[in-house]
Amino acid sequence: MHFSRKVSHSAALITKQAPLLRDFERAEIVVSIGKVTSQLAQLLVQPTLRQRIIVVKLNDPYLVEKRCLAEYEDVPGLEASLLVAKYEERSDRLD
Repeated sequence: MHFSRKVSHSAALITKQAPLLRDFERAEIVVSIGKVTSQLAQLLVQPTLRQRIIVVKLNDPYLVEKRCLAEYEDVPGLEASLLVAKYEERSDRLD
């Protein structure tokens, strides 16, 4: 993949700005500059298995129904398991 001189120049500027380069690294974006051509490539960012499980659990109709029941009714044991799920969800946001 070849980029125009404008993009090549942008890639060179990015590598000289440490905070911006760190942000790119966190987002898994690789900036590389070669002698002849410059390339700016983004790696495919895929959610981890844990993140996918959390999303599936949040969208599962059965679990959504049970969460609603727990909010409006006193279902023994259900509230405690939902609190654990909410704690796991919050701790994932902190990662």
